[in-house]
Amino acid sequence: MRLISKYIDIKISAYLISSITLQMVTFLLMLVTMKVLGPDQYGIWVLLSPLVTYSSLLSLGVPNAMNRSIPIAIGDMDEAKAIEIQKSGLFFILISALVSIFVFIPILQNFNINSNIIWTLSGLIFFENIHQYLVLMYRSRQKFNLLSRIIYFQSFFLFFIVGFLVWTYGLIGYIGGMAVALSLTVLVFFIYDKAIFRFHANLCAVKGLIKEGIPLSLIVMLAAISTIVDRYVVGYYFGVEAAGFYGVRVLFFSAMMILP
Repeated sequence: MRLISKYIDIKISAYLISSITLQMVTFLLMLVTMKVLGPDQYGIWVLLSPLVTYSSLLSLGVPNAMNRSIPIAIGDMDEAKAIEIQKSGLFFILISALVSIFVFIPILQNFNINSNIIWTLSGLIFFENIHQYLVLMYRSRQKFNLLSRIIYFQSFFLFFIVGFLVWTYGLIGYIGGMAVALSLTVLVFFIYDKAIFRFHANLCAVKGLIKEGIPLSLIVMLAAISTIVDRYVVGYYFGVEAAGFYGVRVLFFSAMMILP
């Protein structure tokens, strides 16, 4: 038992180190991005970024329900049920990602956001939802060693691809670079484990996940609103440039959360 516990501790430690590395890379990248974009363009990203981060809320809590149900099924030695939940959940997540894109597109068009930015952001939203699902599956199955390796790949992709594109093309380069980096990260997941990308529509399983996930999603939604509403208040009353300066404060506050 001690050897098993020690092995698990090592895997989790490797995952934590890789996660901290990713956060540090993201922080350094954002410093470069702020310098290149300036307060106006960075302010636009500050206002757009919650659409990417919280687009998964339109999945009605299905990922949260999967995060709970799959470990329970594995603990009950019911691998068939765990796989059924996984495949059905992925099907619904793909549908909800596409729905979120078609919901956000007309909203952004009403605010006169550049069409190239809108479509690039749509790609980023799609890959972000897939990426969140993949990370969730690896956590649920305690594949922390493998997940930590993939996170290092993601850090590499972010630093070099996003760094180059934002320096060359500005805001759309940053959003496009994020989409490319996430798509390459998803590709790495696919290379390691193709089975995790299989899905089908079991409506009974999806219905159960939604029923379990909606209360959880409401909690997450309330937390999200309390976290992001301030930037929109600043943007509405003081303009995009002020939102950009406010985003700097948010960035440095988030950076302090990297260390325990």
